[in-house]
Amino acid sequence: MHLHLHLGECVHDFGPIYAFWLFSFERYNGLLKNIETNQKGGFESTMMKRFLERTYIGSFIQSFVNHLPQFAIDFLHRISNSQDQL
Repeated sequence: MHLHLHLGECVHDFGPIYAFWLFSFERYNGLLKNIETNQKGGFESTMMKRFLERTYIGSFIQSFVNHLPQFAIDFLHRISNSQDQL
């Protein structure tokens, strides 16, 4: 939704929409469209929660891994490598 607020600025800065590439804009529309909502109102907050969950999941996992003892990290590497061999 926020990205749409900047569409007018893009047209002003870069000219008519057919004159520049909107792939990233359209890609975000696709990401937003695929966010599951509860269909009971609060659409914007549900979308924002899901977007933030997907955005920060990598850093959350990384911070979790950074606090694991070495034997646990070694174990995770072993089982992830065994999955590659299947």
